[in-house]
Amino acid sequence: MIQGVPWFVQNLRDSGVEVNIRTSDKERAGKERIQRYIDSSNVPGLEISAYNTSFIIETPKRNYCIKVGRSTGNYEHLLWAQKKFENIAKQSNKFKIPKILHHDPSDNSIVFEYIDGKNLRILDNESKLKLMKEPIRKVAAAIKDVHTLGNGLVHGDFKNVNVIYGDDKKVYLIDFDFTIEDHPFRDISTFLEQGYRINHPSEQHFLECYFDSEEKIKEYKQWERDFFGTHRFIALRQKLKPSWYYEMCPNQTKHRDITLAHMKKQRKKLSA
Repeated sequence: MIQGVPWFVQNLRDSGVEVNIRTSDKERAGKERIQRYIDSSNVPGLEISAYNTSFIIETPKRNYCIKVGRSTGNYEHLLWAQKKFENIAKQSNKFKIPKILHHDPSDNSIVFEYIDGKNLRILDNESKLKLMKEPIRKVAAAIKDVHTLGNGLVHGDFKNVNVIYGDDKKVYLIDFDFTIEDHPFRDISTFLEQGYRINHPSEQHFLECYFDSEEKIKEYKQWERDFFGTHRFIALRQKLKPSWYYEMCPNQTKHRDITLAHMKKQRKKLSA
C-alpha cells in the first residue's frame, strides 16, 4: 500500500492532475541522504537533495511544499514546533507560518501550503546585497514577537533561507527542525552569521529594529563575543571546523551541549 508523500503524489495523478516535482532549493545538489526513500516511493521525478529534505509539488491550480523528517523523532518534533508557532502567530500580527495540509508518520512526511514569495537569500542576491529596509524591519519584528510571546522558545535555525517574504508583503517563518527553549540571542546570532556578516548594511538595521536602545545592542554584541569565543575554542580543542555549531552533526552533540551550557550561564548573567 502506498502511503505518505508517494501516496499524496499518486492520488493527485490518479485524479488526472498534471504533477511536476522539484527540489525547493535549486542551489544545492546531490540526492544521497534519502535516496533510499526516493527509490522505494515508485513515484517518477521525486528527487530530494542531500542537504535539503524539502521539495515542491507543482500542479496547474495549486502548489504544495513537502518536508520529510530525517527521523521519526524529527517528524514528531516538527509537528510539536508547528503547534507552538501556530499559537504564537495567532497572538502576533507580525508573521505567519504555512499551514499543514497533510502529514503521515509512515514516511515522516508533512505537506504544507505553498507560499508565493521569495526567501531572504534570493532577495539578497537580487538586491546585490544592498540594504533591504522594509523586509528586514518586518523580519526583526517577527522574531522579536516569537521571543516575547514564546516563553523562552527560539526558532533555532533562524537564517535567510528559512524566512519567506511573501508576495503579500507578509513574513513567513518555516523549518522548525531545531526549535527549542533557549536564549533569544541564539536566533539573532544565527541570522546574522548565516546571512548578514559584519559590515553588511542589513546587520545594523536588523539590530536597530530588534533592540530599542544602543545599550541593548552593545549587550548583545558582548554576548556574541563571549559565545563565539567559547564555541571557537571548543572547535579548536576538538579539531572541528568553525561552522560545527550550526551544522548540528550527531557526533557533535556533546560539544553543542557544552556551548548551550555556556549560553545558560549567559542567560542568568543577563537576567541578574
